[in-house]
Amino acid sequence: MTDVDIPEGTLIDIPEGKWKYGNGRLRLRVQRVLNELSQFYGGTEVWIEGARYVEDRPPRHTQVLVRVDALPTVESDGLL
Repeated sequence: MTDVDIPEGTLIDIPEGKWKYGNGRLRLRVQRVLNELSQFYGGTEVWIEGARYVEDRPPRHTQVLVRVDALPTVESDGLL
């Protein structure tokens, strides 16, 4: 399995249905990618830790399981 590398501080925007254990759109400022836990998901999902932004509320620290195919890439978004 290849590790997922997202620079600390990157703001990612994940649509509903592309992440687990929550609902709605996910806006997350990445603190770190938990590749050591993600190895158990066969390369399809990755645990990410960061600050979640929800409209009209202060950011909240959280860990989320995100589908790898929903993450930004250099080719599609110019972010990484």
